[in-house]
Amino acid sequence: MGNTFTYFKNESEKNNLSTFKIPKVPTFEEISNKLLKEGVSKRNLEQVFEQCCFMSINFFFDRYKSDDLLKCLHQNQKVEWMFQCKECSNEGNGLLCCKCFLNGNHIEEGHSFVLLEGQLNDFCDCGNEELLKRSGFCSKHARVNEKSKKEIIEKLPFFIKKDVHIYFRYLFQYLQSLTTSILVDANSKSVEIIISWLKDICSESSILIHIIAEEFTSRQLEIGEDSKSRFKLNEHKPLPYKNDYESIQRLWESHHFLGFIFSKVAILERFLPLLSLLIDNHGTFKVSVFEEYLKNYITIFTPRDRASSRIMQFLGNVYIENIKISSLFSTGYSRHNVMELILRSHKTIYVPLLLPFYQSSNSKDISKEVMLQTDIPAIRKLLKEPKVIRYFCSQNDKFKLLFEYARELHRFTSLQFVDPSISTTKFLLVQELNLIASIKNILVTLDDEIDEDPQFRQEIIESMAEKLVMNIGEIKKRPVFDRCGFKLPHKDFFQKFTYSEIPVHFPLYRMLSTFLLLTKMDPTLLYTKYGMTEADVIDMVHTVILFRIFYITYDPTQTLENCTDITMTNDLHILQVAICLLGSKKFLYAFFNVVSAIEPSPSAFNEAFSILVSTLQIRATLVPTKKVIEFHLLQGLFSNIFFKTHFRSFDSVLMGIEENDICEIYINELADPTGRALELKDQDNWKYYDPYYPHFSLTYRNAIQNGSKKRFKKYMESKKIPTESNPLPPILDDLPLELLGLTKIFNDQTLIEIIFCILVDCLYPTFIGYDNSIELQPILKMIISNPQIILNDFFYLLVLSIKSFKETTLSTLTKSEVDEIVKSVINFFEHEKSIKNQILINNSTDQNHQEKLLENLENKVDDNLANNIRNQQTTISNEEKVEQEEILVNSLKEVDENDEILFDKEKEKEKEKEKEKEKEKEKLKEFIFRGKDNVIYNLLRVYNVEVRIGEKERLSVLDLLFKFWDLMTNQTQYLQLRASLLYIFSFLKEFDPIFQQVFDDHKIDLVHDVEHSNQDDLAHKKSMAEKRLKLLEQMKKQQQSFFDDLSDQEDDNDKEDKKEKEKENEKENKNEKENEKENEKEKENEKEKENEKEKEKENENEKENINDGRNETLKTTTSTIIEESDEIEEISKVGEKEKHQHNHYHDGDEEEHSEFEPCVVCKLSEKAGRLFAISFVDLSSVSYQNTKQLIDEIVKDKLNVGYNEDYKNFLQKFYGIIKQDIRSIPTDEKVDMFSIYLFLRTAPTFVTSCGHNIHKKCFDNYIKGQPTVPFLATAFKCPLCSRNSNLTIVLGEPDETIQYKSYLEDLYRKLCYYDFVSLMDKDLMFSIDEYLWKFVSQNIEILELKSRKTTLYNDNEEQPAYFLMSEHDFQKELTTTVLLHKVIAQVEFEQKIPFNELPIRNNGSFFSDPFIASSYSIWLTKFNPSQLFNIILDGLHYYIFNIVIHHCIKKNIMPTTGDENTEEFISNAKNLITNEYNILFNGQEPLLETNKTFREEFINQLLPYLRKLYLLYIIISRANPKTTQPPPLTMEKLTDINYCLSCFKFKNLLHMVNTVCSKLNLATTLDQFLRKNRMTSELSMFPQVFCTFPPPLKYNSLPKWIDLPTRFVDFMKDNIFAGHCTKCDALLKLVCLMCGYRSCETTQCGLNLFYHKSSYCSQYPLAFFHSIDRPFAKCFKLEHGFLKPHTPIFTSIYLDQNGHKIASPSINVKLSKKKLRKLYKCWIDCSNRRKFFIEKK
Repeated sequence: MGNTFTYFKNESEKNNLSTFKIPKVPTFEEISNKLLKEGVSKRNLEQVFEQCCFMSINFFFDRYKSDDLLKCLHQNQKVEWMFQCKECSNEGNGLLCCKCFLNGNHIEEGHSFVLLEGQLNDFCDCGNEELLKRSGFCSKHARVNEKSKKEIIEKLPFFIKKDVHIYFRYLFQYLQSLTTSILVDANSKSVEIIISWLKDICSESSILIHIIAEEFTSRQLEIGEDSKSRFKLNEHKPLPYKNDYESIQRLWESHHFLGFIFSKVAILERFLPLLSLLIDNHGTFKVSVFEEYLKNYITIFTPRDRASSRIMQFLGNVYIENIKISSLFSTGYSRHNVMELILRSHKTIYVPLLLPFYQSSNSKDISKEVMLQTDIPAIRKLLKEPKVIRYFCSQNDKFKLLFEYARELHRFTSLQFVDPSISTTKFLLVQELNLIASIKNILVTLDDEIDEDPQFRQEIIESMAEKLVMNIGEIKKRPVFDRCGFKLPHKDFFQKFTYSEIPVHFPLYRMLSTFLLLTKMDPTLLYTKYGMTEADVIDMVHTVILFRIFYITYDPTQTLENCTDITMTNDLHILQVAICLLGSKKFLYAFFNVVSAIEPSPSAFNEAFSILVSTLQIRATLVPTKKVIEFHLLQGLFSNIFFKTHFRSFDSVLMGIEENDICEIYINELADPTGRALELKDQDNWKYYDPYYPHFSLTYRNAIQNGSKKRFKKYMESKKIPTESNPLPPILDDLPLELLGLTKIFNDQTLIEIIFCILVDCLYPTFIGYDNSIELQPILKMIISNPQIILNDFFYLLVLSIKSFKETTLSTLTKSEVDEIVKSVINFFEHEKSIKNQILINNSTDQNHQEKLLENLENKVDDNLANNIRNQQTTISNEEKVEQEEILVNSLKEVDENDEILFDKEKEKEKEKEKEKEKEKEKLKEFIFRGKDNVIYNLLRVYNVEVRIGEKERLSVLDLLFKFWDLMTNQTQYLQLRASLLYIFSFLKEFDPIFQQVFDDHKIDLVHDVEHSNQDDLAHKKSMAEKRLKLLEQMKKQQQSFFDDLSDQEDDNDKEDKKEKEKENEKENKNEKENEKENEKEKENEKEKENEKEKEKENENEKENINDGRNETLKTTTSTIIEESDEIEEISKVGEKEKHQHNHYHDGDEEEHSEFEPCVVCKLSEKAGRLFAISFVDLSSVSYQNTKQLIDEIVKDKLNVGYNEDYKNFLQKFYGIIKQDIRSIPTDEKVDMFSIYLFLRTAPTFVTSCGHNIHKKCFDNYIKGQPTVPFLATAFKCPLCSRNSNLTIVLGEPDETIQYKSYLEDLYRKLCYYDFVSLMDKDLMFSIDEYLWKFVSQNIEILELKSRKTTLYNDNEEQPAYFLMSEHDFQKELTTTVLLHKVIAQVEFEQKIPFNELPIRNNGSFFSDPFIASSYSIWLTKFNPSQLFNIILDGLHYYIFNIVIHHCIKKNIMPTTGDENTEEFISNAKNLITNEYNILFNGQEPLLETNKTFREEFINQLLPYLRKLYLLYIIISRANPKTTQPPPLTMEKLTDINYCLSCFKFKNLLHMVNTVCSKLNLATTLDQFLRKNRMTSELSMFPQVFCTFPPPLKYNSLPKWIDLPTRFVDFMKDNIFAGHCTKCDALLKLVCLMCGYRSCETTQCGLNLFYHKSSYCSQYPLAFFHSIDRPFAKCFKLEHGFLKPHTPIFTSIYLDQNGHKIASPSINVKLSKKKLRKLYKCWIDCSNRRKFFIEKK
């Protein structure tokens, strides 16, 4: 039965009870026929609702209100701003629309929040307790809760529910009939109307949401606080509502509408907005929808088109990101497992679709577009849940999919190089990272749950290991061949690898690394227990090394991140595992198998060997401790170029560590903030410096490493250590036990033998080989043609080997094992002595040896006989003498006979000894060390080296180290190796005293070297002192324009930093001087002479080293000079390239007679040829903005003056006329039109110069090597400072030669070309002679404005005024303007301009700036002395007259009624203006003298004109040096009104007014003003008295930026609702600091940044915008003629409470007036701001 009560109530109110009849509920056929007949519309739908429910929809809303129980229904229809409050989000991903966020308490309570770009279909979560805490709800949605919803629905009468249910059941049935019809396209409009209407009514009633949700699913849905726990997915409760009048009950419950739309992707997409609203406001409906989604997951996923992707993205955001729901569907709650579906679909559908994008060589082979959308991140998140892990990992058929999908990604190889920046690579990298994180999350969660079930944990670990090894074994391997005792890819070294052999993605290896890191499993178990093969490991090693050499990283080229991703850690760690498994020899052979295949370049080798060093050195971890975190952050701190926000990137390396913790906790313990970047607190932390740190992104790696090297040298200087020394390996944690096998590579002979080959090759360029060498020796010789470039890398490896032995291996040895090593070392040195003695003997001939033996023997016999005789002389009698003599003779005979016998015997003995010695020699050739191999044995092991053809020498690594030491100490070569050699020798000395004796034999005194190394370093530096001083002077002279104004550019913080640096430098210099004095005292005169000889040798060696690349003295000298010059970072490399070739230095004699600086190329003066000033014609909107803002001030009456409306309308109209776009080049215009319109219609220009000169011939030769730019036909860079330039201004005295005139014409044409660049053909550029004065006059105007003194943006009123530019820059710009004027003054006009037709004499002068009109007139008369002064006075007269007219308009003195063409009106106007003039300037008490306010106002208006006039006078005078020159001009003098008056011989203001504005002149001018021609019919509607332009400028009025609120959050709130770009529909993210115009960041819309036509605001060449979402200002630079902006430069004017930059909005971020003032000076004096115009090389 229908709703009888409601119907009865309605009828009684209508007083129709007499005809009362209870109607029946219409059937579906009746409803369907009505809609088919009358059409679907919102009105008809409401009528049907009323027929079914017996009440109107509005009556239902009023009677059963429930709209306040709805959560926020905002859903993005396009990209919109959304907030994420970190303190109010339950899971960190709750989004708030702008209205809800600002209506909440987040800002007031100081919450940490992020402003981000919400994507299409993102919805606000305000009111959703699943994602947001209730405290984070806005005031509008504070009452939303499930309990209230349940209460209000339960109160709804059953018969009301029944009628409403039946209505929506019919409606869904009707929708189904529309979408299953063959006329589905024709019915699409009706479907859209129904969906839209359903959305509308749902947004008004939470009751209807519940009813519609139940009818969608055709089942009862629970509601309330515990609804989800009570709701059973498989317990289908049918709805109890049926229409008794329906003849046929449809089988609706079993074929519900939700299942119908999910089976049809095209239809489902249309219902997404409605589903979104229902899901957001109904918990159990959300579960039902997810179940239906999973049922049809594969169907929806398969197309991978835009519709499929959009549906998946929407539902993924709802469910996949909601762990509470998705975890239910991952643990058996439904028979459809979400994790299984995601992995299976990606493996079987996605991979085949994406492979052609890699493997196809022709884009035409790719048949369809594939949308890159994925749910894989859900796997990572779900595997943090213990219940999910227990279920998923126990289901083998599901768990194996994780590894199988990873294996499929190994198939992604390409025929050519794959750019890591392309979207497909980025997408697949995300897949990898999520797979790696999944493994990590499983193991970390298992570790947390280990106490509950250790057996389960072990089972899962074993299952993971098996699946990893099994899938790695199934990867397609490269073909291998037997080489060097095992199998390697390719048949030989040097065979190039193709890109098809280099997988771009290999997640299984990285997952294996993650597994081993977290389980700490012994890698050898992979072999012994899980069946991994050597072939698997070798293929893995090749894959990783190939990728890291050829691709290096996945970093996009335009990345803003300072660190690379975590895969670098995994890859280096898995290489360590490979070393443990393969052993050192096989690993190193595999490594060099790859290295031999790369192109032989220094950068490639450095990259390759950096990988090797990092592999041996890294301490990989995925669960970083505080010590590990600090180690990584220190690597960034060492560079001294990191601000706090830059450390955010380390979260990609330090997995699990939040950005906020890095920036706010850890970094604060390590660093002190400075004005520029974070500074180390503890300098002892340099012991952790890793010069091979591998985790910096490719984009910034070089900059960071160079910064660290530079700071390391400073640290070394502070410790009095030679700065040339390379850093030693850092202090690292001990190797984990499972990786102790890594130490084998350091103790194995292979690595040291490779190092030996490199060292020998460095010392002996003719080195051939050595006996019994390793197979790699000739390969190394061929791979590395110049071993010097990698010498440092291999010395580092050698030190790393010693360090490993000292810190790891030695501690594992027993005392007996150590004693055995010591004994072997002692025996070795004894053996070596024997070898050396044997070699000495062998080197002598056999004949000589025999003669020595005989001579020794005869001497011995004679000595014996002589001794016997002397002993018997005292006892022998005379009688016996005869007998004795006979006996003696006989004895001698016997001796001769015996000698012959003895000689024969001795000869036989010698032969026997020779045989024995030969045997001993054979034994001594190779000394056999006892025990296991170690690094000490490897240092001592001797090789028979063929150092050159036919010449061999016995050498060990230690012998080579001695030679390096000798070259370093005696010839100052290889100074960078000092620290490494000291470390090695010191360790050997500590290990055993025997080495001290060896060092003594080689004259190595380590104690002396350690004590005096700094003296040697100073001596080496002194050898370059004179050269350095000369070069410094040259650089200072040549770059004077870059150094003089640094103090003006820096704010107070920068100045303090500079002072601190100066103090540090003073201290360092003082210490150096003290050290030098001490050294000098210790040295005697003889030693000083020896030192001088050594210095000469050092100079010679230094030249050799520069040539052969063995040191970097040249670079060191340059960097030292830059440091000594205290140059700022932005120009630290200016002139580095040309500092030798293009030196600006010249001899003193030549300088005395030279008017100009010499040529930067040949260094010769103008005597060698006419010089040209290198210049640049640039855009400048400074004067334009000043005029525009003054007009805006009047038109909008910002000062509440009460200006006449006619005057405001005239200014607005006339300004619009003169600012119209110029559409043709003005070639035949009258001269007065130039001063009125044409000078103003093109962008204001400013001609500036870097201050460097060049000869024409030198310039022509130089320009040949410059790249050409289409628009900038004449663009080039200064040879010295690299400043962008496009002009050369001819210098010197003019002459009448054709050549000189051609120089002038060339300049004129270029000037005109750049002003009409969009209209003039660069190949047919020409000059407009009458137009050229524009460049001089605008230079004067802009220079006058830039040189003002102001208090704008001061912190307080007490702070003194400051100049907007430095005095040096002022003088430079003034000189450039003089040069420009001098050449433009040479223009020859075809026709002479009559005096009465000059712009200053024309009625048009009332519509043009008097300065432009008068200066232009002076130029047109060729500076005629007879007319010059009169024109100057005329211009001043018109300007004062303009001040008077403006004053009368301001005071409303002008007549506003009557016919202005009548004499009566004119007379009346004259009288009024004349009377006011007399009050101001005439009479006994003129207002100028008596009224302070008017006097100040008059001076304020007059001073800018007098300043321009005096600048013009200076320029004209300096262009004619023969005339009397005015005194030197400074900015301070130019600011003084009295000084300016005195320069024109005026006594005071009143004297000036009375001189230039006599009564006759005033009357004549006034009559001309009131009878003037209005120039154009568009001005005829305005009264004559208001037709004057421009208003007088004010000295204290400068172009200002918009008023910025103190807090950044207020700035954000003011601009967050700016909307979208009308061109590209992107969010408006930037606010123009000049006018408040909001702009997008899209490149195509970039020109809007510089000129906003809607507000006539232009900013050239620098446009400053502030970001809405972050406290960053951006500067965009527009090169004149390029018509496109360059990459923006970021800066900060909003700082945190500590004065630091900050990356995200916060209530504590406030405006810094100092930063704002500095930025403003950069804009107004942009031509002298190197930060924006000097490009780094």
